[in-house]
Amino acid sequence: MAQLLLPTKLHENKPMKTDKNHTSFKPLLSFMIIAASILVSPVIFSTAQATDVTIAVQSPTALKQKVTQAIEKFEQTKKNHWSFEVARYENEEGDVTSSIERYQPSETAATPWQLLRINKEKPTKAQIEAFIANKVEQQKDKSAGNSYSVALREIIQLDTLTFTKEDEAHIEMSFDVLLSQLGDVASSKLQGSLQYNKALKFIETLTITNNAAFSPIFTANIDDFKLSFTFTQINQQVLPYRQDMAMKGTFAFFTEIDEVSHDTFSNYQYLPNTD
Repeated sequence: MAQLLLPTKLHENKPMKTDKNHTSFKPLLSFMIIAASILVSPVIFSTAQATDVTIAVQSPTALKQKVTQAIEKFEQTKKNHWSFEVARYENEEGDVTSSIERYQPSETAATPWQLLRINKEKPTKAQIEAFIANKVEQQKDKSAGNSYSVALREIIQLDTLTFTKEDEAHIEMSFDVLLSQLGDVASSKLQGSLQYNKALKFIETLTITNNAAFSPIFTANIDDFKLSFTFTQINQQVLPYRQDMAMKGTFAFFTEIDEVSHDTFSNYQYLPNTD
């Protein structure tokens, strides 16, 4: 079964940022970052527009069936058949970094990732070397089972799906979030919601927010948290389109956590002969 690989903390995509005192707790949050290892697809890239106009009362059984089928569709995407670019932006307490990276499946390169731009500039040789070293280390962690990954069906507790509202294009549902990396107490402070595209039968948006302050590790306290994923579907392939995160809190009682980040995926190319 395909896994949502949620590797490494966000700032590890930008190796020049390693001096934040509070970054030591971020791997415990990265279980929620569906990052570029869910590599997907196609020639035309646009968000899907539903046309189904049938609106009816949705039973819990019907909701679970729709979401289960949507998860199975998402899990069928094969990352090694697609290349793409991702534009990353992060603002940590006013310290802004950005990058443009490309993923190109390769059996010979040290890493399939290339650094195209860093902070709107062409990267230096040293920056490229640091970027590659960081990606190689991430791959080693993944191979050793040390990366943070979780299946979409683990994020969405299917038995807790609740109908919220419906329009001509979407069904909106809420659900409980249970993430073993956080434990039951912290997970209980999180709530999930999703939008199901009725015509194309896939999960178009997934959002996780907190309903109370929570502590991912000792001395870290998160007061406000929101993580959103937007997907699109083309040629029966479910693709990541954008992910956004906003987080505020404190670390070690005195260090402020105030972070906003987003990743935008584009320029997908199908590579039929890669395995």
